[in-house]
Amino acid sequence: MKTKTLLLVTCVVGIVAACSQKQSVVTVPVSQIDVEQLMDSIDYNMDVSALGVGDLRVLRNAPAARQGFPFKDAYIRGIYESTTWYDSLMWKFDESVNFESVKEKEGEPWRDYYYRAADETGALKYTDEEQAFMKRLKEREDELLKLNFDVDEGQRVNVGNLINPKQLKDFDSLLCQ
Repeated sequence: MKTKTLLLVTCVVGIVAACSQKQSVVTVPVSQIDVEQLMDSIDYNMDVSALGVGDLRVLRNAPAARQGFPFKDAYIRGIYESTTWYDSLMWKFDESVNFESVKEKEGEPWRDYYYRAADETGALKYTDEEQAFMKRLKEREDELLKLNFDVDEGQRVNVGNLINPKQLKDFDSLLCQ
């Protein structure tokens, strides 16, 4: 009986201590990218120093999206599917892949075959300017990702580096602990 009482008191003290900790306010970064406008133009010389990881990923994939590439990444695909232009381009991309020239491997899942055929037939084509832009964005993204655990007191992760911030409306501060 004493053991159960001691265990119960210890749990209650632990819960009270956890609940009384100072809670910090955490804000999820708001996207600065209007993906609808990316079909018309992209400023390849833009200053990307203030963009978060999520926006950098969206921008880095814009040249592929403008060609209708069907992304494996559900978040990136979902971002571009919210536009008026992406779905129709995916059909055109699919038609541009020469599947007859790429032999299927035995037991290969159809999705792996699809992306391998798209790669081997060169269905995605980038200009030198697009390649330089994507490289610059990837380098900036890598710099930011190194800061994932360089955080303010009371936090464990850098919520500014959320890859999919649009999926969260409110960020519970308990998730930072």
